[in-house]
Amino acid sequence: SGKALAAALPFPDVPLVLLTGTMKDPSFPGNPTEQDLKLELQEEFLKGVLHGDHVLVPNSRHYIQEDAPQLVIDAIQKVVNESRKK
Repeated sequence: SGKALAAALPFPDVPLVLLTGTMKDPSFPGNPTEQDLKLELQEEFLKGVLHGDHVLVPNSRHYIQEDAPQLVIDAIQKVVNESRKK
């Protein structure tokens, strides 16, 4: 929730990869607007993150682990590798 996120800020100086599904489904009520808002809020969040990457996933809405599993694996590996450098 927004309150939980606000309470977590400032975000610790740790590596972060944010995966965002950007596919829109006009047949799903509110989805195009919801997707635009989600992207806007996530971009705002990332402004407060020192070591963050944002990966847009155009072939997924929510279940990125099912639609693009390799991107999830790559993100986890990147965070592990970056964490080991610290």
